[in-house]
Amino acid sequence: MVLPIFPDACNAPKKNRNQCDILFCIQNYIYKNQVRTSEFLESYDSLKVGSITKNQFERGLSNMGVGKYLTQREMSILLERYTDPVDTNRVRWRNFADEIDTGVEEVIIYFVVYLLC
Repeated sequence: MVLPIFPDACNAPKKNRNQCDILFCIQNYIYKNQVRTSEFLESYDSLKVGSITKNQFERGLSNMGVGKYLTQREMSILLERYTDPVDTNRVRWRNFADEIDTGVEEVIIYFVVYLLC
């Protein structure tokens, strides 16, 4: 039996997840389900400024299928991380999408290297 080198953050108790674990789990979900993050959040940004309301952000994550896996505490952590410093009622969705998409590329590289070893 092959044991993973790194513990699976997505199956860790939810009360112990930190920002990085939450982002990794979202990236993992996005990669496995081939979800395009921007497509779900961009539609709420009618002015094309890169930010949407907090409720719209939550709805977008739910529409992606990610929302059902996040606790309210984890959602609060995400909202705190991506809240627009100029308008605290809005979330910088484009920053979120960029981080998630960049991470997905890293996850792909990790899996390819892992499979080759």
